[in-house]
Amino acid sequence: MTRRLSLFSLGLAACILFANSAIAQPDTTVTLTSGYLNVGTAASRPTVNIDPANPPTLNGYRQPDGTILFPAAEANFPPVDISSPLGTVTIGVVVSQDATASIDPVTFNLNATFVTRVFLSNPNFNPGCSIGDGATTITLNLNTTDCDPNNPSNCGAPYDPGSATATFAEISFSAPDTAGTCGAPWDALLAGFIGLPAPSGSNQTILNASFNPPLF
Repeated sequence: MTRRLSLFSLGLAACILFANSAIAQPDTTVTLTSGYLNVGTAASRPTVNIDPANPPTLNGYRQPDGTILFPAAEANFPPVDISSPLGTVTIGVVVSQDATASIDPVTFNLNATFVTRVFLSNPNFNPGCSIGDGATTITLNLNTTDCDPNNPSNCGAPYDPGSATATFAEISFSAPDTAGTCGAPWDALLAGFIGLPAPSGSNQTILNASFNPPLF
């Protein structure tokens, strides 16, 4: 009986080991160590800053064509609280679709497209309050060459193999309004406070990133 249990235990352990080894491990994890997101045309629009103590992370997987796939399910953006005339609003960024990034082998410039939805939480807002309603979203065509026109010294930077870092930037994306997701009167108040909808050229993001393991 003891021998049978030992064989059973050994077999169970082998199955667990095999299952764990079969789970794909990311080729790199991107940590957004600092940066900000500005959305809206109003002077009162808030700046959403990344918290270095609780940074967003994204798992990346190399593809046969050399691109890097970032599954939406493995993107983690911790919520960020901001103060506003409407009270504290908790900002949550959700990546809506799997994203793909490419890197130029000569310049090391990176390009990546992320489709996102920005949720706004407050006790007064409807659940699901967000910039866009899912059908309308914020699409970030991230690159490592743009500079923030409001802060020209804040620019993208190509991948640095020595430090395994890069700086992503995007200054051309547009942002929809809340599309009725927040409820009255909050949709109108948020539109005025943030300045929504916000056309291309009025929104900016700068994101400092580290890659572990390094890309190469």
